[in-house]
Amino acid sequence: MAATFTKIIESKPASMSYNIAMSTASKSSSFSEALHGRQELTITIRGRRSGHPIILPVWFVHNGSDVLLLPVHGSKSQWFLNLQANATITLNAGRQRLTGTAHLFVDQAKAMAARKLFEQKYGASEVAKYYSVFDAVVEVPLAS
Repeated sequence: MAATFTKIIESKPASMSYNIAMSTASKSSSFSEALHGRQELTITIRGRRSGHPIILPVWFVHNGSDVLLLPVHGSKSQWFLNLQANATITLNAGRQRLTGTAHLFVDQAKAMAARKLFEQKYGASEVAKYYSVFDAVVEVPLAS
């Protein structure tokens, strides 16, 4: 009996790690749920020169385990340039908040694939009205 008790104590740190992992997965799951039915979310990024937080409303697409963002003016968009300097991004969907690292791509093929997803969600005419350049896309993973 004492050996079993010792074994349980020794395995406790592993189970604690599991609980931390579950907590992270639970947080991303809650954030995913907050995205449903939402047309817009806010992002918080840091200014590349000032370092001050910048909060912007953006359209997005929830694509599997990622949130996709299209910069309105492609790779020349100011918020995209700010993310190139510091890729930390906070997504806010209602009361849910997720901070992570943005993955930036200057890739026309990836941007066009994201454009199709945006057109499915928002309509081709709306996307054409607001977006002028399709050479960049931002992916934010929902799980770390």
